[in-house]
Amino acid sequence: MTDKENENLPVWTNQITPAVLAQMCKQLNKDLNRAGFFEQISEVADPVLMKNQLEAVLQKHLSADSKKISNLLYAVDVPEAELNAFLSEEIVELSTALTWLIIKRTWQKINLRLNGFRTV
Repeated sequence: MTDKENENLPVWTNQITPAVLAQMCKQLNKDLNRAGFFEQISEVADPVLMKNQLEAVLQKHLSADSKKISNLLYAVDVPEAELNAFLSEEIVELSTALTWLIIKRTWQKINLRLNGFRTV
């Protein structure tokens, strides 16, 4: 696991439950579909497997179809300030960074739905 992964891991895995993970997979699939992707994330019991599936989808499309990636980032509502920090990365590093940003934002949305407006 890279330093970036370790750095972002506590943001969402400390409080993740199987129910939250299932909802995250469903939300990711909904966002992937809205962005025009045919791939889907299978519901898994391990957040790292979910991350690996999403990263594989991003790597596949990153150099070939940037419009879909842009649509996905918009559908997920990744903050532009966080996105801009990674724009100069190499493709493999960029796909990892985008994966974490998408997962982090999805986790935030699910927690907001489940917990109301409490600070997460």
